[in-house]
This record gives sequence, structure tokens and C-alpha cells, in this order.
Amino acid sequence: MIDRDKLWELLKSNEVLESLDIEGHNIFRIRSTSQSLCDMLRENTKLSSLRLPDARWKVSELKELSGILSRDAATGLQANETLKKLVLFVEDSEQAEVVANMLRTNRTIRELAIFHSFWLKSNDIVQILLEALEGNNVLRLLDLSGCYVPEEQEVFDTILNRLQNNPWLHLNLRGTLLSRSLRFSIIQQKLDQNASLFQSWNPSFVKSNGARLFLCGSARAGKCTSHLIQVLCDAKV
Repeated sequence: MIDRDKLWELLKSNEVLESLDIEGHNIFRIRSTSQSLCDMLRENTKLSSLRLPDARWKVSELKELSGILSRDAATGLQANETLKKLVLFVEDSEQAEVVANMLRTNRTIRELAIFHSFWLKSNDIVQILLEALEGNNVLRLLDLSGCYVPEEQEVFDTILNRLQNNPWLHLNLRGTLLSRSLRFSIIQQKLDQNASLFQSWNPSFVKSNGARLFLCGSARAGKCTSHLIQVLCDAKV
């Protein structure tokens, strides 16, 4: 089984790996201990994409992670200025507020994907995230395809308002209830109109020649995975 602390420790000195995708791995379905992860993000200057769609967070842990990706009010500095793409699992509106606070001051994340349990049919998560983007002119893609997005008027109005005020923002609503409604064509029209104004928008922010690591499947492969990460961290480019 992979030692999570060892994984983050190895990545502190990483100079090769740009994208880390940990999806469907048994050890990340339990709540994460975020201290080592945050320590890694403070020191790592290469990782630009981090996907943790299966990690479950305590609010305190998510606050610590968000703090690394937020600008300090006094100094204006951000502990990590390398990460550009982030995928997180958010359980409820309280956790969504934590991510929203990060979005209000973060100036590096350009792609954000949010997942949450579909049994939790709450409009609040989408509303909270969209409203937090009022002063954010950096985020280019907000992927809500893994969220419950109903076809209610309030949600519809919030989305159109955000696309009007943040025309550089692309929303992925594929597969949501709203995307299957008749009036989704209005949202799609606005997305297409904005895209024509910002043709330079590119959804790929990780260089194609950068090293990528995907961790998935059984946790029994932990020893081999740790060895691979060590090799990548020791490699010279």
C-alpha cells in the first residue's frame, strides 16, 4: 500500500513530473492527511496539474490546502504559484465555501473541476462557486460536469450572469440536468459567443512534453509506484 506521506515527500524535490492524477486508488478514498500534501505544494515548483477526485477532506484539511493556493492579505504572496489545474471532491456547501474563498484570491489556477456526491442534490455548491468568481479574471475553465446542476431558474440566472461578467470563463456542464433542458441552448449560445471573443483560450495548460503520472486501481502496487516516483524525482532533464 502506498505511503501517502512518502509520496508527497518524494514530490517535494520533483523536477520532472508536471501532472499527477490519483483516481480510483483505494488509499485516497479515505480522508486525506493534508499536512504532507501542503508541505509538498509549498516546495514543488514543477507540478502544474493535480487531480484528486476521490480524496475526501475534513473542512480543516481543505482549508489548509486552500490556504496554500490563496494570496496572503498582508504580503500579496501565494505559497504555491505553479499549480494551474486542480480537481477536487467537495462534499457539501461548507467545503464549497472554503474553495470559494480560495478562488477569490487565487491568481494561478486556470482549470478547476469539482466533483461531489450526486445523492446530495444541493444547488448551493454551484451557486457558491460561481458567485466567488466575481473578482477572478484568471480561471478559464470551471468543470461542473461532476456536480448536481439542476434546471432551476436561480441556477440558470446565476450561470448567465457569470458568463456575462466573466466572458473569458468556459463552463463544462456536460451531462448535468441543466444541459438536458430546452433552455440550455441559451447558455450554449452565450458560451459560443464568448468563445469567439476569446479564441486564444486553450483548455490544455499542461505541456504535452511534460512527464505525467497516473495512479489508479489496486493499492497493492504501492511499492512499485513509490519506486517509480523516486526514479522520476531523481531524473535529470
